[in-house]
Amino acid sequence: MSWRLLLGMYLLCAAGDVAEPQTPVLAPGSTAVTPQGACGRGGTLFVVSKQGQLHRLGVAQGTREIIEAPEPLADIACSKEALWALDQLGRTLYRLDDGGRVLARAPSPAILGAMASNGEELVAAVRPLAGGETLLWRGTPPKLSPWALQPRQYPDLDPRLAAFANSVVVSAVGDRAAAAFHFGPPDLYLWAGGAPMRSVALPTFGQRPSPSTFGPDPAGWPRPYRDVLALPDGVWVLSGWEGPWAQDPEQMLQGRHVTHVSWQGEVLATYQLPRNGYRLASDDGKRALVLDAFLGVWRVTDFPKVP
Repeated sequence: MSWRLLLGMYLLCAAGDVAEPQTPVLAPGSTAVTPQGACGRGGTLFVVSKQGQLHRLGVAQGTREIIEAPEPLADIACSKEALWALDQLGRTLYRLDDGGRVLARAPSPAILGAMASNGEELVAAVRPLAGGETLLWRGTPPKLSPWALQPRQYPDLDPRLAAFANSVVVSAVGDRAAAAFHFGPPDLYLWAGGAPMRSVALPTFGQRPSPSTFGPDPAGWPRPYRDVLALPDGVWVLSGWEGPWAQDPEQMLQGRHVTHVSWQGEVLATYQLPRNGYRLASDDGKRALVLDAFLGVWRVTDFPKVP
C-alpha cells in the first residue's frame, strides 16, 4: 500500500471519527496504542502507550519505531540531554538515552503517577496515600522533595478512591509549571517564575454537563481535563470526557477541545478537534501538538477555533 493511499485512508477514518480534509496531519498514525505519556525535543516525540511500550516518532521525517525499554513504563519526560522514564508501579525512575539504553536507575522517594521535565529538573505528581500529602514534588532524581499543591478533600470516599480522585497531570517549562486534576472542578493551577500559585477556572465542554458528584463508582466522576502542556507562550489544556453520558462508554467524546491559556490565566483561544485527542506534546518547545489513539500527530493551531 502506498504512503499516499495510507494517508488518505487515515484522514478519513480514525477511531470512528471523520477527519476534516483541510486539516493537515503532521505524522499519520498506524495501529491503536492509546498514548498515556509523551514528551519531545529536536523534532522527535517520545510516547508511552497504555501497554507500557516506548515509541519514538520522527515528526518531520515521518519515522516511527518501538524502543526497547527496561520494563513496561507509565510515563516519560524529556530533559535536555536524556529521558526520564517511570515504571508502572511509580517506584522506579530510569534515565535513558534516546535509544532506550539505561544510563541510570533511581528509586523514587514517593509513588509517582505522572511527571514532566523543565529541561533540568523533574516536576512529578505523587499518588497520595494519606490526606495531607503534597501532590507535586520537584528536583533531580533521586532527590525529589515536596513542592506544591495540596490534595482536595473527599471525606465521604474510601481513602483509596480519595487518592485516585487526586490524580494530577503536570507540565513544566523553564521556571514555570502548570497542573490540573483529572477529576472534579475544572481548575488550572499555574506557577509563573517567582509569582504565587494562580488558580484559574476554565470552560468545560460536552453535549451536556458531566455528573458532578463523587460516588463510589469513578466511572461517574467528572473528568474535565486529560492533559496539560506548558510552553513559553502559555499553557495548552486538553479536555477530558465530553459525553454523551447515557450511551456506550466506548462512544464517549473525549479530548475534543484544546484551550490556550496565558501565564496570567487569560483564555487566549479554544480549538475544536474532529477526533478524540489523548495527549499533548511539543517536538520543538514552541508548537503544541496533539496525539490521537493511533499515534497520529496534529498541530493544535491547524484546527478551527471555537467562536
